[in-house]
Amino acid sequence: MSPLTLYKFWEIKTIPLILEIEKYAILFLRIHMENQTLTTTPIVPTQEPQVAGASSNNWVKIVSFVVLVLCLMAGSVFIGIQIGKNQSINISPKIPINNDSNIPTTNTIPTTTQNNPSPTPDLTYSWQTYSNKLFSVSVPAKMAYDSLHSTDNSMHLTEKNTTGTTMRNAMDITIGFWQNPRGFTSCDSDESCYQIVLKSVTAGSDGKFETTQAEIVGVSRKGLLSWAVGKTVAPDTNVVYQFPISKNGNYFEFNFQIGNANLQEAQTNFTEIKQILSTFKFIK
Repeated sequence: MSPLTLYKFWEIKTIPLILEIEKYAILFLRIHMENQTLTTTPIVPTQEPQVAGASSNNWVKIVSFVVLVLCLMAGSVFIGIQIGKNQSINISPKIPINNDSNIPTTNTIPTTTQNNPSPTPDLTYSWQTYSNKLFSVSVPAKMAYDSLHSTDNSMHLTEKNTTGTTMRNAMDITIGFWQNPRGFTSCDSDESCYQIVLKSVTAGSDGKFETTQAEIVGVSRKGLLSWAVGKTVAPDTNVVYQFPISKNGNYFEFNFQIGNANLQEAQTNFTEIKQILSTFKFIK
């Protein structure tokens, strides 16, 4: 039986019953009092010894009965109050307590803020651009255009100091276009042009080389880094970067010679060489 049903039963059944008991107790008390006061034809009673305390015993019974009734009433009221309290507690909405052990765990992926790399500044923006009838190229301000050794199909640029003399680690650039190069009758692909340069480098008894890559006219091209054997750490080593490509069946070569530098210094300069190659454009 639910607390609400029990409370309703107490409210409907118990209270009227207590009131009924109280009514009969009062009636009984009233009749008893009347019997004590009413007198009838006197009857000479047989002389019997009076029991002491008989009248007081009747009063004790009456008082005990009244006290019992009052206790029942008080107990009923107390029970009713307690049931009412419990009922109000049961009616109150229960807030569920989350138990972490019963809640399925979710793997929380920490959000990471990706720092987009800053765009690499275009160092070639302020470079000087030189052109002829066939191509154009941009170079740093330290490079000087050699008009004496440049033609409509080739270009020569050298690195000079303020006095006009060649510096240590100075770079010498030659970009040339040749027909029937170096004894070969054709250069109809980048690979065949590369083989021409490779045979030329390996023809020397002291030649040493390695393959490298750089982007020319938007395409990654194969090239060669070559230097003299036994002079990789000497201050007077001449290191050469060569990138041959095919142009209309002819040989086209980018030649970067770094004089008076060791191999490590020349490899450091390769970053700048690739930037120069990235500015190259054919005009027609």
